[in-house]
Amino acid sequence: MWPEKHIIMTEACQESGPRIWDWKLGERYAEAIIQDLEGWLEAWIDWNLILDETGGPNHVNNLVSAPVIYDTARDRLVFLSSFYYIGHFSRFIVPGAQRIAVASNRDKLKATGFMNPDGSVVTVVLNQEDYNIEFFLQVAGRAAPTQVPSRSIVTFRFHSNDVN
Repeated sequence: MWPEKHIIMTEACQESGPRIWDWKLGERYAEAIIQDLEGWLEAWIDWNLILDETGGPNHVNNLVSAPVIYDTARDRLVFLSSFYYIGHFSRFIVPGAQRIAVASNRDKLKATGFMNPDGSVVTVVLNQEDYNIEFFLQVAGRAAPTQVPSRSIVTFRFHSNDVN
């Protein structure tokens, strides 16, 4: 209703400290991002992109997780599932992209779609179930059978000329 207003999610995080090797952490990020983008969000910013292995430092000792954890004892970075899940959005949906309508006839799938300035179409699909889900990716009256493996996120990218 007010296209001059810009909606930006800031200060997103996952509480309860770092959850290294917890794949559902990435799923929670993706679910939140998809739901927010489908609600006309224009940007999504994580509160902390990198923290230490305790989930800090933090001025009020509110320890949380982050996509990247710095292991101070081993002097190395640990990339959590959330880092890779965020990549499905940040690598393929480019600045200036326009959200396009996406609908799913599979209740268990969550999806969002965008058309990039170069004409490429990006559809990100999330499956949080313990089984593969088959579906048809349909664009401009053409459909292709595909599936999303269990507990995964998949990005489909094609050029709009490919479907005409």
